[in-house]
Amino acid sequence: MTQPSRLHSVPASISTPENSRDAAMRALGALGAYITPEMRATVLARIEADCGATAGQIASVTSTDVIEKPSRVVTDWREVDEIMGGASRNFFGPGFLKSERGIVIPSARIPKIRMTEAEVVSAIRLGHTISLHSNKLGNEMPSTMLDIREDELQRHGRTILTETPRGHLETFMHSADKLEWRQTSIGVVPGTNGLNYLQQMDVLVSYLKSEVVKGRPLSVPELLAVSEFERRRAELELLLIDWDKDHKAIKSRDGKPMLNWQVAADIMANLTITKLVRPTTVGLLNDIANAQSAKIPMLTRDFTATADRYSFGSFVALGPVGDRGACLDCWNPVAAKSNYGAIFSYNRSARSTDELSS
Repeated sequence: MTQPSRLHSVPASISTPENSRDAAMRALGALGAYITPEMRATVLARIEADCGATAGQIASVTSTDVIEKPSRVVTDWREVDEIMGGASRNFFGPGFLKSERGIVIPSARIPKIRMTEAEVVSAIRLGHTISLHSNKLGNEMPSTMLDIREDELQRHGRTILTETPRGHLETFMHSADKLEWRQTSIGVVPGTNGLNYLQQMDVLVSYLKSEVVKGRPLSVPELLAVSEFERRRAELELLLIDWDKDHKAIKSRDGKPMLNWQVAADIMANLTITKLVRPTTVGLLNDIANAQSAKIPMLTRDFTATADRYSFGSFVALGPVGDRGACLDCWNPVAAKSNYGAIFSYNRSARSTDELSS
């Protein structure tokens, strides 16, 4: 099999356990309509190397692939702004950050964006925001949660985050946001309320494939992230069924057995798909600050779990946003609550020259 030149861009951390060949084949088959032959060849080679499935075995489940005609890729944020109507209430670029939040980003530091024209139109239809996140605030403070809260209060008189309980003041509170473009839903994705963290991920994966990715096949990183999730899903489901039992093999730092739900949370937090479609806590707070500046109601009724976790294992939850800002909470991934849904947040920065040409 001739492997495409982009093979070096496939994350090395993605691996397939020996006993999950069939699951990997089924996952790849389910994604057939979204991938090009070149991308399929790359993934076939990775699965074959990881678990011994032959290319013929795996290719047999993708024989009915339908390849869609790709839409043109846009890499200039100004063009995205123009497609969205110019000065769109849902586009928060460098001009918006400067005028509304006092954040100035030198032109040379602004990352390229990467979306197809069809994806921009889809973002408009879905009511998503396209935001440039900054790692610095207007006074050159790092954009941590605590600094964003202080800056919004002093500069605009807005309370964006309620006083946080002492137990919530952990490392993530002092981690700065990244300089990158994000596409984010202003509310939770329909159908994610009342589900646990794993079940919500099922909905987010489907949402990515059917609603967000438009006019192009899944990229190799996207395809591998989804395939990795599908391979681990059965294991995660079993851990969450017996969530309160001691895990037999894995121990915590103090030598005590970890509970099954803590092991499941650790696995889910480190899945590529989690980092791909869920926001960080500080990133979501930046999105809320942008939305408030644009007078767009965001996350007004629900909590949402982020990709971050507390040291004891629970995921960090944020919301709902009221007059006194958003509240922080902790969420055990086995819990399913009617007022807990999932925000979709996706990195839209072009991360390499290789990706720009794909």
